[in-house]
Amino acid sequence: MSWPASEAVQIELPGRLLAERLSALLCIACGAFGEIVIARYPDLPAGPGVLAGAVLLVAGHLTRRRIRALLFCGPGACEALLADGRRTECRLGRGTRLLGPTILLDLERDGRREKIWLTPLDVGPGSRRRLNLYLRRLFPTLERAT
Repeated sequence: MSWPASEAVQIELPGRLLAERLSALLCIACGAFGEIVIARYPDLPAGPGVLAGAVLLVAGHLTRRRIRALLFCGPGACEALLADGRRTECRLGRGTRLLGPTILLDLERDGRREKIWLTPLDVGPGSRRRLNLYLRRLFPTLERAT
């Protein structure tokens, strides 16, 4: 089945998704909580909690998503625009879900799987609606968790 170009869906992603920002806040909270716990033990040195939070933040930064835009142009096929300007082919995996007003994309790219959680704060309502319709057409039995 051939998909017309007019039915292609392009999604521009922000530099940091809401899920990525929330995970950074959790890393900071982890470090602060670690320091609070360590403060109860006077024999332990101060600072390991902050160090653990910093390590988690650096690890999150190094493993962050490199995709800046997605173009869904056929049944299950999409093209990802990476941060360095390269384009790469990817496919939607079986883990793609509609979760209330959010969309969880399970992408298979370069032999790896990558999950992207799109919230209403990340993608505008028009783009989210078009992607929702595209996914419903592609996966008629797509589970919708409410």
